[in-house]
Amino acid sequence: MRQVSLFAIFLLCCGCTAWASDLPDSLGTLTLLSEPTGADVYVDTLYIGKTPLVALALREGSHRIKLFYPSVFAWNSVTREDTVRIDAQGQTEKIIELGSVLAIRSVPSGGTVTLQGTELGTTPLFFRSPTRLSGELLIQKEGFEPHRLQLGRQEDQLLAVTLVQKAGVTPLNDFSITDQKAISARTWPLYASGSAMIVSGVLSAYLKDQANREFDRYLQSRDPASLSTTRRLDRAAAISLVVSQVSFAVLSYLLLSD
Repeated sequence: MRQVSLFAIFLLCCGCTAWASDLPDSLGTLTLLSEPTGADVYVDTLYIGKTPLVALALREGSHRIKLFYPSVFAWNSVTREDTVRIDAQGQTEKIIELGSVLAIRSVPSGGTVTLQGTELGTTPLFFRSPTRLSGELLIQKEGFEPHRLQLGRQEDQLLAVTLVQKAGVTPLNDFSITDQKAISARTWPLYASGSAMIVSGVLSAYLKDQANREFDRYLQSRDPASLSTTRRLDRAAAISLVVSQVSFAVLSYLLLSD
Protein backbone atom coordinates (compact mmCIF):
# COMPACT_ATOMS: atom_id res chain seq x y z
CA MET A 1 0.00 0.00 0.00
CA ARG A 2 2.87 2.37 0.84
CA GLN A 3 4.47 1.64 -2.56
CA VAL A 4 1.19 2.52 -4.28
CA SER A 5 0.98 5.76 -2.29
CA LEU A 6 4.53 6.76 -3.23
CA PHE A 7 3.85 6.00 -6.88
CA ALA A 8 0.69 8.12 -6.74
CA ILE A 9 2.66 11.02 -5.28
CA PHE A 10 5.21 10.74 -8.07
CA LEU A 11 2.56 10.88 -10.79
CA LEU A 12 0.65 13.73 -9.15
CA CYS A 13 3.74 15.82 -8.61
CA CYS A 14 4.82 15.33 -12.21
CA GLY A 15 1.44 16.60 -13.34
CA CYS A 16 1.49 19.72 -11.17
CA THR A 17 5.12 20.80 -11.74
CA ALA A 18 4.22 23.27 -14.47
CA TRP A 19 1.35 24.69 -12.41
CA ALA A 20 3.56 25.12 -9.33
CA SER A 21 6.05 27.18 -11.32
CA ASP A 22 3.30 29.75 -11.98
CA LEU A 23 2.68 30.33 -8.25
CA PRO A 24 3.47 33.71 -6.68
CA ASP A 25 6.97 33.95 -5.24
CA SER A 26 5.70 33.64 -1.65
CA LEU A 27 3.81 30.37 -2.18
CA GLY A 28 4.72 26.70 -2.37
CA THR A 29 2.71 23.48 -2.65
CA LEU A 30 1.99 20.62 -0.28
CA THR A 31 0.90 17.14 -1.33
CA LEU A 32 -0.41 15.28 1.69
CA LEU A 33 -1.30 11.58 1.78
CA SER A 34 -2.38 9.45 4.71
CA GLU A 35 -2.44 5.74 5.31
CA PRO A 36 -5.33 4.97 5.34
CA THR A 37 -6.85 7.72 3.19
CA GLY A 38 -9.96 9.76 3.98
CA ALA A 39 -8.74 11.71 7.03
CA ASP A 40 -10.00 15.23 7.78
CA VAL A 41 -7.15 17.75 7.42
CA TYR A 42 -6.68 21.06 9.23
CA VAL A 43 -3.83 23.41 8.34
CA ASP A 44 -3.17 26.16 10.88
CA THR A 45 -6.65 25.45 12.43
CA LEU A 46 -8.37 25.87 9.01
CA TYR A 47 -10.25 22.88 7.59
CA ILE A 48 -8.87 21.99 4.15
CA GLY A 49 -10.53 18.70 3.19
CA LYS A 50 -9.85 14.97 3.24
CA THR A 51 -6.70 13.14 2.23
CA PRO A 52 -5.28 12.78 -0.32
CA LEU A 53 -4.59 16.49 -0.92
CA VAL A 54 -2.59 17.37 -4.02
CA ALA A 55 -0.64 20.57 -4.73
CA LEU A 56 -2.21 22.59 -1.93
CA ALA A 57 -0.92 26.17 -2.20
CA LEU A 58 0.52 27.48 1.09
CA ARG A 59 2.59 30.48 2.08
CA GLU A 60 6.31 30.06 2.62
CA GLY A 61 7.20 29.03 6.18
CA SER A 62 6.17 26.49 8.80
CA HIS A 63 2.59 25.24 9.00
CA ARG A 64 0.87 23.10 11.60
CA ILE A 65 -1.20 20.25 10.18
CA LYS A 66 -3.65 18.08 12.09
CA LEU A 67 -5.39 14.95 10.81
CA PHE A 68 -8.50 13.21 12.18
CA TYR A 69 -9.41 9.72 10.98
CA PRO A 70 -12.07 8.80 9.97
CA SER A 71 -13.61 12.18 10.86
CA VAL A 72 -13.16 15.07 13.26
CA PHE A 73 -16.70 14.34 14.48
CA ALA A 74 -16.01 10.68 15.37
CA TRP A 75 -15.68 10.11 19.13
CA ASN A 76 -13.01 7.46 18.53
CA SER A 77 -11.08 9.29 15.81
CA VAL A 78 -7.32 8.81 15.46
CA THR A 79 -5.50 12.15 15.64
CA ARG A 80 -2.08 13.05 14.28
CA GLU A 81 -0.27 16.40 14.41
CA ASP A 82 2.84 17.48 12.53
CA THR A 83 4.69 20.52 11.22
CA VAL A 84 5.66 21.01 7.58
CA ARG A 85 8.06 23.51 6.07
CA ILE A 86 6.95 25.11 2.80
CA ASP A 87 9.56 26.69 0.53
CA ALA A 88 8.67 29.42 -1.94
CA GLN A 89 8.06 27.91 -5.38
CA GLY A 90 8.84 24.52 -3.80
CA GLN A 91 6.93 21.26 -3.70
CA THR A 92 6.60 19.36 -0.42
CA GLU A 93 5.28 15.80 -0.18
CA LYS A 94 4.32 14.07 3.06
CA ILE A 95 2.79 10.73 4.04
CA ILE A 96 1.30 10.33 7.52
CA GLU A 97 0.69 6.94 9.11
CA LEU A 98 -2.56 7.04 11.10
CA GLY A 99 -2.37 3.62 12.68
CA SER A 100 -5.41 1.42 13.21
CA VAL A 101 -8.69 1.36 15.07
CA LEU A 102 -9.98 -2.18 15.56
CA ALA A 103 -13.53 -2.88 16.75
CA ILE A 104 -14.62 -6.51 17.13
CA ARG A 105 -17.99 -7.92 18.15
CA SER A 106 -18.57 -11.65 18.48
CA VAL A 107 -21.64 -13.82 19.02
CA PRO A 108 -21.48 -14.99 21.74
CA SER A 109 -19.42 -12.29 23.45
CA GLY A 110 -16.47 -12.92 25.77
CA GLY A 111 -14.09 -14.28 23.16
CA THR A 112 -10.36 -13.77 23.76
CA VAL A 113 -8.73 -11.82 20.91
CA THR A 114 -5.06 -12.29 20.05
CA LEU A 115 -3.04 -10.82 17.20
CA GLN A 116 0.15 -12.58 16.20
CA GLY A 117 0.26 -14.20 19.64
CA THR A 118 -0.36 -10.94 21.57
CA GLU A 119 -3.60 -10.79 23.56
CA LEU A 120 -5.62 -7.63 22.84
CA GLY A 121 -8.63 -8.26 25.11
CA THR A 122 -12.07 -9.86 25.01
CA THR A 123 -15.08 -9.15 22.83
CA PRO A 124 -16.74 -6.75 22.45
CA LEU A 125 -13.36 -5.11 21.88
CA PHE A 126 -12.28 -1.61 20.89
CA PHE A 127 -8.52 -1.41 20.30
CA ARG A 128 -6.43 1.50 19.04
CA SER A 129 -2.88 1.10 17.75
CA PRO A 130 -0.40 3.84 16.75
CA THR A 131 0.74 1.63 13.87
CA ARG A 132 -1.23 -0.24 11.23
CA LEU A 133 -2.31 -3.68 12.42
CA SER A 134 -1.66 -6.69 10.23
CA GLY A 135 -1.28 -10.43 10.61
CA GLU A 136 -3.44 -13.28 11.87
CA LEU A 137 -6.22 -12.39 14.29
CA LEU A 138 -7.49 -15.22 16.50
CA ILE A 139 -10.74 -15.22 18.51
CA GLN A 140 -11.16 -18.04 21.04
CA LYS A 141 -13.91 -18.97 23.51
CA GLU A 142 -14.38 -22.13 25.53
CA GLY A 143 -16.82 -24.47 23.85
CA PHE A 144 -16.41 -22.87 20.40
CA GLU A 145 -14.15 -23.39 17.43
CA PRO A 146 -11.28 -20.87 17.10
CA HIS A 147 -12.02 -18.14 14.55
CA ARG A 148 -9.07 -16.93 12.44
CA LEU A 149 -8.80 -14.10 9.94
CA GLN A 150 -6.13 -11.92 8.35
CA LEU A 151 -5.84 -8.21 9.09
CA GLY A 152 -4.26 -5.66 6.82
CA ARG A 153 -7.12 -4.27 4.76
CA GLN A 154 -8.95 -1.06 5.67
CA GLU A 155 -12.33 -2.78 5.72
CA ASP A 156 -11.06 -5.16 8.40
CA GLN A 157 -11.22 -2.45 11.08
CA LEU A 158 -14.85 -3.15 12.01
CA LEU A 159 -15.52 -6.85 12.50
CA ALA A 160 -18.55 -8.89 13.50
CA VAL A 161 -18.03 -12.65 13.79
CA THR A 162 -20.21 -15.57 14.81
CA LEU A 163 -18.37 -18.31 16.69
CA VAL A 164 -19.21 -21.91 15.79
CA GLN A 165 -20.03 -24.24 18.66
CA LYS A 166 -17.86 -27.33 19.00
CA ALA A 167 -19.58 -30.63 18.30
CA GLY A 168 -20.89 -32.33 21.43
CA VAL A 169 -20.23 -29.31 23.67
CA THR A 170 -23.00 -27.33 25.35
CA PRO A 171 -21.53 -23.99 26.46
CA LEU A 172 -22.97 -21.93 29.26
CA ASN A 173 -25.31 -19.18 28.18
CA ASP A 174 -23.83 -15.70 28.20
CA PHE A 175 -26.90 -14.53 30.06
CA SER A 176 -27.79 -17.23 32.59
CA ILE A 177 -30.59 -17.40 35.14
CA THR A 178 -28.06 -16.46 37.81
CA ASP A 179 -27.16 -13.33 35.83
CA GLN A 180 -30.84 -12.44 35.52
CA LYS A 181 -31.36 -12.79 39.27
CA ALA A 182 -28.28 -10.68 40.00
CA ILE A 183 -29.44 -7.93 37.64
CA SER A 184 -32.94 -8.06 39.10
CA ALA A 185 -31.55 -7.71 42.63
CA ARG A 186 -29.60 -4.62 41.55
CA THR A 187 -32.34 -2.92 39.54
CA TRP A 188 -35.49 -3.28 41.65
CA PRO A 189 -34.30 -0.70 44.24
CA LEU A 190 -33.71 1.72 41.35
CA TYR A 191 -37.21 1.22 40.00
CA ALA A 192 -38.76 1.42 43.47
CA SER A 193 -37.00 4.64 44.49
CA GLY A 194 -37.60 6.23 41.09
CA SER A 195 -41.29 5.36 41.15
CA ALA A 196 -41.66 6.62 44.73
CA MET A 197 -39.98 9.91 43.80
CA ILE A 198 -42.30 10.50 40.84
CA VAL A 199 -45.53 9.47 42.58
CA SER A 200 -44.84 11.41 45.78
CA GLY A 201 -43.76 14.47 43.80
CA VAL A 202 -46.96 14.48 41.75
CA LEU A 203 -49.05 13.82 44.87
CA SER A 204 -47.38 16.69 46.72
CA ALA A 205 -48.16 19.11 43.89
CA TYR A 206 -51.77 17.89 43.71
CA LEU A 207 -52.32 18.21 47.48
CA LYS A 208 -50.78 21.67 47.54
CA ASP A 209 -53.10 22.76 44.72
CA GLN A 210 -56.12 21.41 46.62
CA ALA A 211 -54.97 23.21 49.77
CA ASN A 212 -54.75 26.49 47.87
CA ARG A 213 -58.25 26.02 46.49
CA GLU A 214 -59.60 25.20 49.95
CA PHE A 215 -57.91 28.29 51.40
CA ASP A 216 -59.53 30.45 48.71
CA ARG A 217 -62.91 29.06 49.77
CA TYR A 218 -62.08 29.88 53.40
CA LEU A 219 -61.28 33.49 52.45
CA GLN A 220 -64.69 33.80 50.81
CA SER A 221 -66.78 31.95 53.40
CA ARG A 222 -64.73 32.23 56.60
CA ASP A 223 -65.78 28.66 57.30
CA PRO A 224 -63.51 27.07 59.99
CA ALA A 225 -63.96 23.69 58.33
CA SER A 226 -62.29 25.00 55.14
CA LEU A 227 -59.34 26.29 57.18
CA SER A 228 -58.99 22.92 58.91
CA THR A 229 -59.07 21.12 55.57
CA THR A 230 -56.45 23.53 54.21
CA ARG A 231 -54.07 22.75 57.06
CA ARG A 232 -54.62 19.01 56.67
CA LEU A 233 -53.89 19.17 52.94
CA ASP A 234 -50.79 21.32 53.54
CA ARG A 235 -49.42 18.75 56.00
CA ALA A 236 -50.06 15.91 53.54
CA ALA A 237 -48.38 17.89 50.74
CA ALA A 238 -45.34 18.54 52.95
CA ILE A 239 -45.06 14.85 53.86
CA SER A 240 -45.29 13.85 50.18
CA LEU A 241 -42.58 16.37 49.32
CA VAL A 242 -40.28 14.92 52.01
CA VAL A 243 -40.88 11.40 50.65
CA SER A 244 -40.06 12.64 47.14
CA GLN A 245 -36.79 14.23 48.30
CA VAL A 246 -35.76 11.12 50.26
CA SER A 247 -36.54 8.91 47.26
CA PHE A 248 -34.44 11.19 45.05
CA ALA A 249 -31.53 10.93 47.50
CA VAL A 250 -31.79 7.13 47.56
CA LEU A 251 -31.99 6.97 43.75
CA SER A 252 -28.92 9.20 43.41
CA TYR A 253 -26.97 7.02 45.84
CA LEU A 254 -27.90 3.83 44.00
CA LEU A 255 -26.94 5.27 40.61
CA LEU A 256 -23.60 6.62 41.84
CA SER A 257 -22.68 3.45 43.73
CA ASP A 258 -23.61 1.06 40.92
